[in-house]
Amino acid sequence: SDAYCWICHCDGSGVCCELCPRLYHIKCLPQNPSSESWVCLECQKIIMAETLETRPLAMQSISVDTLCILLKYVLQRMKLPETKPFHQPVDCGAVPSYTDYVFHPMDFATIDKNIKKKFYGSPEAFVADFKWILHNCVVFNGKNHSLTTVAKTIVKMCCHEVNELLICPDCYLNSCIKDSDDWFCEPCRIPHTLVWAKMKGYPYWPAKVLREDNNGQVDVRFFGEHDRAWVPLNQVFLLSINPPSLVPKKTKGYDEAKVELIRHVQLLRFVFLFIHHYC
Repeated sequence: SDAYCWICHCDGSGVCCELCPRLYHIKCLPQNPSSESWVCLECQKIIMAETLETRPLAMQSISVDTLCILLKYVLQRMKLPETKPFHQPVDCGAVPSYTDYVFHPMDFATIDKNIKKKFYGSPEAFVADFKWILHNCVVFNGKNHSLTTVAKTIVKMCCHEVNELLICPDCYLNSCIKDSDDWFCEPCRIPHTLVWAKMKGYPYWPAKVLREDNNGQVDVRFFGEHDRAWVPLNQVFLLSINPPSLVPKKTKGYDEAKVELIRHVQLLRFVFLFIHHYC
């Protein structure tokens, strides 16, 4: 197992996970392990995400093949010039002491190979490997090294992309592929509620609902420019033939949004035999 704590990244004795090489200092855990056959917090997340009864709703209709395609696009989006130091494995010939400190090397190329091998059964398992990049970087370079700052950014980027994927895998995939001008109109496996949503300074605009939080805010994506925004619930109304209030001055952007909305509803009818009174 690893010689460095997964949480504080320092060495010292601790408890090892039954399923993976991670080590944890007892003092770093929120509570003491309940048994010798202890499963770490990261593995618990993965198990929950890959168990049929507890996996996220968005993932329940996704095959492993589709998940691998989605993860491939996540990885592509993260391959930026600033993340280049982690794109390939560390050259142990040039840095012979690396394996004296790092037990489980990880990098973008290795993760790419894992995707191709269909190694990941959930987005959480994918994120866990990016956390190894950060852990290894802190262990070898230290917490204040410039590469550690990059590694932290990589983990944040990965978590952001995976969260977007989990909101709606179909929306995420369509936004990556964009294989036609109608990509935003394509229906998702679980159709989104269609609404009129109003931002301050703008008229009511047709949109798809992605999610709702506990503070009366609705995450919507607008037809037309495909912008995202959190909109107060009292400014969101179920789609009707006419918006809740008259549009003062219709613009080209508004007309294009209406055309895209009509196309989306037509495709919903075709795919789901879904009848919407809008058109």
